[in-house]
Parts: sequence; structure tokens; C-alpha cells
Amino acid sequence: MIRLTSTKTLPILFYMLEHPLFSQSEIRDETEISIGRINKIVTFLKDKQVVIKDGTKYRLVSPNRLVEMIADQYRMEEYLSYDVAISKKDLLKTMKDKGTLCLYSALEKHDNALEVDEVYLYDDEGVQEFLNHLDRGSTRVHIYKRPQTDETSLTSAVQTVMDLASLNQQTITKNLRLKLWNTLQ
Repeated sequence: MIRLTSTKTLPILFYMLEHPLFSQSEIRDETEISIGRINKIVTFLKDKQVVIKDGTKYRLVSPNRLVEMIADQYRMEEYLSYDVAISKKDLLKTMKDKGTLCLYSALEKHDNALEVDEVYLYDDEGVQEFLNHLDRGSTRVHIYKRPQTDETSLTSAVQTVMDLASLNQQTITKNLRLKLWNTLQ
């Protein structure tokens, strides 16, 4: 079994999810991961019928299946929550450069059909300190440990789908998955 969430594998998988038609050398150039590791992952996914050979390149034909496979090995866990006395709108404006929106808050930004009352953030530097200085109130803020990503202010659409899949919330990402991959396979 290949550990899909390892630091050397996850960047390969994210590249595939963001570029469904790819070559192994494109992945190597972008991720600086060895071609041997990339070949091992591509072969594994071909055997699972998630990736197929398409001329001189490969095509990710089941991106949602790949997300499920990764989510089976990856779990986001909330480890802090705050109730603060500031409106969600004002909190988001104030925190613009202090934290990364994730989960439902990120989905709300990527898919205008969803609206949530609470705020979901990665525990970026300064987030807890900022929240600790606010008075307690009724706006709920959920803090999650940051996965292997270097994104700022908002998780990418792919990371948002991945994070929510890790919480078994794939159904609410249907519109975003269709927008990303034009398929629910």
C-alpha cells in the first residue's frame, strides 16, 4: 500500500488534480520529486484505473476517486474553537492577512451557493494570539492544524475539496468538483 499523504507523494497527487492531463517530467519539473517516485505513483494509479495513458501523456480520469483515496488516509481535526464578539464579516476583513480560510469558509468563497455562519481557519502564525485578544461573543471560529500546503488566505479549490472529503463531506462540494473536473467520477 502506498501512503498517499506522504510529503513526497501528496505534491504529485495535487499536481495531477490541478493538471488532469500531465506528463511525469512536468510533475518532476514542478515538484522536484524524483521521476522514480512519480513513476511508482502513476503506475499505482493506472492499476487502480484512476489514471490512463493518453498519447505521450497521462490523464486523470477519476479525480473524485483519487480524492476519496487520499481522504481515506488523511483526516483534518479541529483542535481549538473560539466564540468571539465580532461579526463574521468584520472578522474576515480584520483577519485578511492573518489566517488561511479552510473547509466550509473556503468552500463558501469557491462556491457562491454555500453560506456558513461560522469561520474555519488553519492555525497560521498569529491566529490564536489575535483571537485571544478579542472579547468573547457569538461568532464561532474553528481552528485546524495546517496540512502540507503553503497556501495563504484561502485554500485552493483542490485543497478545499480534499479537506472536506477528509471529513466525509464530499456531497457539499459537488458544484466545485464539477467546476474543477467536469465529472463526479
